[in-house]
Amino acid sequence: MYKIAFTAASLLVLHTAMAQQGVPPKKVTVFKNGTALIVNEGTVPVNGKLATLPDPGAVLLGTYWIGAPKGNTVKRVDVKTDTLKVQGAIGTISQMLMANTGKKVTLSYTAGERGDRSITGTILSVSPTANLVQLRKDDNKVTALQTSAIYQVDMDNSPLAFAKDSVARMVVVELENSAKETALKELYMQDGLNWTPSYLLKIADDKTAYLEMKATLTNPGKRMTDVETELVVGSPVLYFGAQRDPMNFDFAQMGVDVATAKFHMSQLSNNVVMTEARGAVDEAVAPDDFSQEGEKQGDFYIYKLGKISLPKQATATFPIFTGTIACKEKYSCTIPDNVGTYQPGGDESAESGGFADVYHAYEIKNTLNKPFTTAPIMLMDQQGNFLAQNQLKYTPVGADNAIQISKAIDITLQNKEEETGRVDNFKKVGKAVYGKVTVTGTVTINNFQQKDVTVNVKKCVNGAVDPLSDGGNVVKRKTQQGDKNPYSEMNWQLALKAGEKKVVQYTYQVLVN
Repeated sequence: MYKIAFTAASLLVLHTAMAQQGVPPKKVTVFKNGTALIVNEGTVPVNGKLATLPDPGAVLLGTYWIGAPKGNTVKRVDVKTDTLKVQGAIGTISQMLMANTGKKVTLSYTAGERGDRSITGTILSVSPTANLVQLRKDDNKVTALQTSAIYQVDMDNSPLAFAKDSVARMVVVELENSAKETALKELYMQDGLNWTPSYLLKIADDKTAYLEMKATLTNPGKRMTDVETELVVGSPVLYFGAQRDPMNFDFAQMGVDVATAKFHMSQLSNNVVMTEARGAVDEAVAPDDFSQEGEKQGDFYIYKLGKISLPKQATATFPIFTGTIACKEKYSCTIPDNVGTYQPGGDESAESGGFADVYHAYEIKNTLNKPFTTAPIMLMDQQGNFLAQNQLKYTPVGADNAIQISKAIDITLQNKEEETGRVDNFKKVGKAVYGKVTVTGTVTINNFQQKDVTVNVKKCVNGAVDPLSDGGNVVKRKTQQGDKNPYSEMNWQLALKAGEKKVVQYTYQVLVN
């Protein structure tokens, strides 16, 4: 005998789909822009020619495909809203009685002033809305009771769940021929699943550093269980990346914009090419070299995590690699270009005193066999002290990249210019008459550090630059539209000993009218 007593609102009803059995996930390929290619593959039951699958959710336009083996190919795929039978945990007296319709039970109930009573019979029907249950007693008479008056149900082997209708979206696959089951392969791209790379750079000495990479995988969607997972370094073209496939349109939600805008992690895109970036440094304990399996496929590099499990709405971190790379300190300064607004007799640096910031960076060389993807990077020195946190830009194998860490406050640089010559009516262009002004500039740099340094100095001007001293070189850049002066870039690599001061000069000519 199974006996159970209920009080109102004692349990929460839980639902589990009975009619939909999905194709198990086989492989997931995750891109950094928040999209993933999902491949499901396996065997599903077939009712005649129809196989029913769960709705995969929001998929990107044109990326949903289903295939079946030769000999029984897919003839048609419908995505629709339908009614399913679902299992619900019994949580009320009415649900208990509905689950046992046609069975013999003994009901204990309150009969007002007459006190508690009990009745035995076979359940004929239950109406939760009418608050009634009908029983056929052993004498063949039918009795109706209010279910709200029943406080105890006694019966043999009661089910612990009951079936009820539930409205759900589903995919119905029509096959060419009838079968009991079939193998299916389902693939599509979705938003949501995302991986974020991070780097840690540990300075070892003045020539080498240890670089460590990890990947953080975020799963806002379905649970992953023993799924082959790949992480992609690269930027695929997703022309319809912000548009949902028509199969996702739910007519019950008509009027709602189902094509929501896609979230692009532009700051982590590999389209952000190498450049000097304000960077970060990492700690200084030498790790054991480690590398997750990976391979280059065309324009992409793919890290293979193997089979992993990750619950819905969960995040996990995976080590990708550690390795030793070439690394050296770098000091640089780009002097602001104000020559384009040159005024005769003026000093372009008068307002700021001519001082420009010198920046301290670490220049790394990718000596590993895999590219460095755009990602946050933290830098630490030999003693494990924090240096900076910056962005590492995409760096191909064999390429250099500079990661800026701070201003070099113990190295000062001052730039001053003055007019040292003038020739009026020097040149006529069309109806315009130009004069020629000779400008002489100085760059004064002081190294107040207790070590020798080399500072890369760059200065751009609109003018024709004379040959430079101190090993400097001039590079002609594209002339600005409408300007009669060439756009010139001056570069020096100035080596300074500890406490040394150095002054370099340059001269250029500017056409003015």
